[in-house]
Amino acid sequence: MPINIGIAGAAGRMGRQIITAIHATQNAQAADEDKAVLAAALEIANHPQLGQDAAVLANLPSSNVMLADDFSPTEVDVFIDFSAPAAAIKLAKRCQEHNIALVIGATGFSEDEKKFLMTVAESIPLVMSPNMSIGVNVMFALAAEAAKMLQAGNLGGDYDIEVSESHHRHKKDAPSGTALHLGEVLAKATNVNFKDSAVFDRHGRDNVREAKDIGFSVTRGGDIVGEHRVMFAGEGEQLEIVHRSSNRANYAAGAVRAAIFAARKKANKQPGFYDINAVLSD
Repeated sequence: MPINIGIAGAAGRMGRQIITAIHATQNAQAADEDKAVLAAALEIANHPQLGQDAAVLANLPSSNVMLADDFSPTEVDVFIDFSAPAAAIKLAKRCQEHNIALVIGATGFSEDEKKFLMTVAESIPLVMSPNMSIGVNVMFALAAEAAKMLQAGNLGGDYDIEVSESHHRHKKDAPSGTALHLGEVLAKATNVNFKDSAVFDRHGRDNVREAKDIGFSVTRGGDIVGEHRVMFAGEGEQLEIVHRSSNRANYAAGAVRAAIFAARKKANKQPGFYDINAVLSD
C-alpha cells in the first residue's frame, strides 16, 4: 500500500514543493512501498486558503485533500514539517500520541526543544535534519575531510574557517540551521568546541580573529533559495566548498524519501532519532 503522508505548512513554498514530490512518486518505477500519497495538508487556523484543494494549490490535479487546521490521525502514516519550531513541537506531541512517524526540516529550535524531540523519538521514528538535500549532506562530509587535512581551526593551524550563507528575504532564523550544522561538523573535525569557537558578530574595533574561530556571515535578500559556503583561508591561497540551490525540488525529494524511510521504521516498530545520513544509507 502507498504510504500516507501529511504535510504541515502545506500552502507554503516548501509545502507545495513537497506535494509535487509526493505526486511524482506515483509515476516512479518502484515497488508499492516506494509510492506515497498526500493524506493531510495542514495550515494555521484562519489561513486564507483553508478549505482549498492542496494539490490544486501546487498546480497539480485534484487530490481531494483539502487544506485544514486539523487532521484525522488514522489516515496518516508520517508527517513532514517544514513550518516553525513552535508548530513542529505541537505536531510532534500529537504524532507521539497517535504513533505517527515524523520528519522535521524546520530549523531554529532551542536546546530545550531539541531535548524534547529526542524524548519523542523514544516512541516514534523521527527524522530531523537542517537540510534534506543530498548535495548539502555531501558538502558536510567534504568540508569535514578538508578541515582534517588542512588542520583548520586548530591553535597554530595554517588555515582559518569562515562559513557564509544566503537566503531569501522571508527567512526568519540566522544563521541558517544548515550553516550552524556545517560549523558543528567543522568544529568536530578540528577538535574544538563549537560554542567556544563560533563567532557571529565582528562589529567593533577589537575583533582580531583567533586561530580556533569559525566565523559566520549571513545575507538575506530577494528570492534566493539557498547558498552555503565554507572557506579555508591560508597564507597565499583560499579553498572554498560551495553548495547552491536553484530551486526547492531537491529538498522536497529528500523530505519525501525521509518520510518513506520513517514510515518503514514505524511499520517495523523501530522508533528512534534519525538523521538524513541514515535515510541516504538505507
